Parts: sequence; C-alpha cells; structure tokens
Amino acid sequence: MVALNSALNSALDNALAKAIEALALQLHRQSVNPNPRYPCRIQQRLKLTTELDPELAPELAPELAPEVDLSGWLAAQSAFPKFFWRSRDRRTQIATLGIAVDYQDQQAHSQLSANIAIEQGLRYYWLSGFDIPTVCGKPAGHDKGYPQQRLFLPQLELSQEDARLTLSVVLATSTDIAGRATQLQHLHPCLTLIPAPIKIARRQESLDYPQWKKAIGDAKRCFNQGTLQKVVLARQSHFDCLEPIDFWSLFKSWQSGSLNSYQMGYQMSAEQGFLSFSPERLYRRDGSTLTTEAIAGTLPRSTDTDLARQQAQTLLADSKSRHEHDLVVVEIGAKLEGLGINLSQGCHTELLKLAGIQHLKQRIQGQLPHPQMDAQLLLTLHPTAAVGGLPTEAARNFIRLHEPSQRGLYAGCCGYIGPEQSELAVTIRSAEVRLSQLTLYAGAGIVPQSDPELEWQELEQKIAQPLACLRYPQSRPINNLNLEPTYQGVETVHVFNSSQLD
Repeated sequence: MVALNSALNSALDNALAKAIEALALQLHRQSVNPNPRYPCRIQQRLKLTTELDPELAPELAPELAPEVDLSGWLAAQSAFPKFFWRSRDRRTQIATLGIAVDYQDQQAHSQLSANIAIEQGLRYYWLSGFDIPTVCGKPAGHDKGYPQQRLFLPQLELSQEDARLTLSVVLATSTDIAGRATQLQHLHPCLTLIPAPIKIARRQESLDYPQWKKAIGDAKRCFNQGTLQKVVLARQSHFDCLEPIDFWSLFKSWQSGSLNSYQMGYQMSAEQGFLSFSPERLYRRDGSTLTTEAIAGTLPRSTDTDLARQQAQTLLADSKSRHEHDLVVVEIGAKLEGLGINLSQGCHTELLKLAGIQHLKQRIQGQLPHPQMDAQLLLTLHPTAAVGGLPTEAARNFIRLHEPSQRGLYAGCCGYIGPEQSELAVTIRSAEVRLSQLTLYAGAGIVPQSDPELEWQELEQKIAQPLACLRYPQSRPINNLNLEPTYQGVETVHVFNSSQLD
C-alpha cells in the first residue's frame, strides 16, 4: 500500500500542476468572455500501470489493476465534507472533497426531478435517509445535524475506474477559479491508514429485547388483521468509547472485511460521519437499461467450506426466507411495471455471499421508456420492502410507532446520478460516528413466521463485522504480489462548459 500511495501522490502532483494551468487558462477566458456557462468541470486523467511479479500466473494478469487508496487520500485532507463511494464489483471508486453546488431536502428532490445531471452533463451525488416525514414544517432527521436529502457537486473529485485515475475540478461561479487553484496547491499527500483498536466503555440498545419482542407481537397482530404483510424493524446499538474515534481508520478496518459490498463513507465534519458497507443495490441505469435486485432472507455463513455449503442449501430451502424474499421480488416488479418498464424474464434466485452472512438475491432487469427517469426510479423503488415492508405506507407508519429513534441515513440510499449512468446503493450495514460515540444499525424483516429470538440473533450477525473491527481490529493483509504502479502521460481535458463534457 505504501508503494501504491507513493505512486498516487506522484501522479497527483503532475495532475494538480496541469489543473492549475487549466484554471489559469480559464481565468484568461473569463476576462475575454465575462459570462461563461457554469457550473463547469476541468479534468486531468492519468493512466496507472502495474508491474507484476514474474511468478504471477499469466492468466491472472489482465484481471489486476492497481488500486490506489482514495480513503487514505481523503483522510489526509482538511476540507469537509468528504465523501467516498466504491461499487460492489470494485471497478469504480470515487473520493470527493468539498461542495461546489448543494441542494438539500425538497430542493434536492426538485432538482433531481428536473434531471439536472442530464441537463448539465455533470455527475452529481445523492444522499438520502430512509424517510422524510414533515414534523412542524421541518423534515424529520435534522436533529442528527445533517439534511435528509442532499444532491451535490463536489469541489474536487478523484475517481478510479479500472486503471484510469481522473481528477475533476468543478467551478460553480466565476469567483471559484482563484480559490480552487489555492485549494489544489494545499492538498496533502495520501496517508497510509493503520486501523487502531477502539476501546468501548458502554453499550446500550435503542429498541432493547423486550421492546423488540413486543414490536414483533404487534406486527403479528397486524399480519392477522391483514393490514401488514411484512415490516422491517431496525435496532440502533450505541457505544460510548474512551477516546474520539478516527473515522477513516474505522472505515479502513471495516473495509478490509467487506465482501461483495458497496462501500460508502460520508464525513460531514471532523466530529461526525456516516459509513455503510452495503450488499444491496437500489438500481443502476446505463442509458435506458435498468438493473435492480431483490435481496431478502438471511442465514449465517461459516468459514468452514462444508458447513457453509450446508447453510447455503438450508437458506435456499427455508420457507420463511423464501416467503420474505418473494414479497420483495413481487413488489419491485409491480412498481417497475407501473412505470412502463419492460422487464426481462428468466432471472433466478441465487445466493449473495458476504463475510459471515448470506442472503437470497434475484436480479431484475428492464428497459426504460427514456433515460430521464432517475427521480421516478428513486421515488418508486425507495424504500424497498427489504428495508421498509409491505404495504409501504402501512410499514412506514408501523416503524414510526415502534422504533424509538429516527433512522437518519440508515436504510436510505447513496451514489451518483450522471448523464449516461447512475448507480445507487441502499445504506444498510451502517454506522454513525460522533466524536467518541458510535451507533451501529441493523434491521430484520418480520413476517408471520418470524421468531423474536432468532430475529434478534440475526441483528447480532449483521453487526458482527464492525464489532470485530472494534474489539479485534486487523490490518488489511499486504498483497504478496510486487505491484508497483506508475502513471503514463497525462490526458488534459479542459471542460469549460457543461455542454462540452465527453
């Protein structure tokens, strides 16, 4: 990782110099044309290469691309907010710094509905919570210190897609140019993050076991009355720690054990942040092609191969898990067909295997009538029955009555909205950090066959990975391959108007 970070810092030094030159040119253009179109983006692209160990099997070489530590780059910077996002297939990771254009709550939704990303040809980022009921004219969740919906353009964006690293600078107003050049000059080199132990002083549950058992009893009465088919109840586990928590070190600890998961870190300030390592995609849009999925049903997954195989067979045959999963599949299909989306047939149920746990998963694909449907897709699909319940509004009302604390960003969604491609993940398997306080979130789908004790055990299984980070942190194993990335050339892309984006 040290070699990777060294290569990243060398590459960025080159890219930053080029970006500053481009900003100077833009400043000159501004003096010639005082009314340029904003916001605009200036990019510097770098190609990373990897020198492989000669003993490495040749058939593996094409699959390997050098992965720079963008979370370590974010940790080194002093500006806020900081945002990190990595796709589940690990082919795309993005780090953003600061905010150039910011829309919050209802304004965020209005701009999303206006297809601002497609209109401007720019990639925006979206963050939202589970629910936004209005309380006394103000969206619920503001007591947590952040908006419950946010659509933003970052000041700086560093993204890696396979072996291509791109630095993007966004200018929202004509006065941004000089300030952004100064910001580029004061960036810090990437840090090598070393996970450190977190000492816990106290643990407390918001929705303790007696409350949990009562809530499930109330849910079953609703099932019998026909007002509910399924509801997802969530628990918040609060930990008081002896020292302030290093947000990005915790992120790195959790990241090292995440398998088949989206990775998201959102640090609003030096004191507060939210992170999620979620297996669940809300949707991905490639032009007019839509891919989403149904994930529901949970059982442990052993590290022992034979036992893991037995557990997989048990999950596939379990009637309770199958029923819970089928409810989600039917709900998503009905919602998408209601939008006039032609769905593909023949997708089958498979297993999504994670560290210590596994789920039933079914991929759902279709063709959109037109690509300008991000706002409709988000509003229609979120919250899915995998994090809310069925019927949607009845489940939401049940959750409001039975969960003692607001969910905040837990069970919300985050990702990017772009002109050609959008991808959003559901923010489960998540935690919130406030100085020396940590909150872990976990939920379980409740159906008529649910047993309170077994569902409580499922909650513990879902926070096992971050608990291991807290109590027995382990650094990410060092790859024994001799990976020495370098950068070859710099492709300078000057984007002075939104319409000029490639």
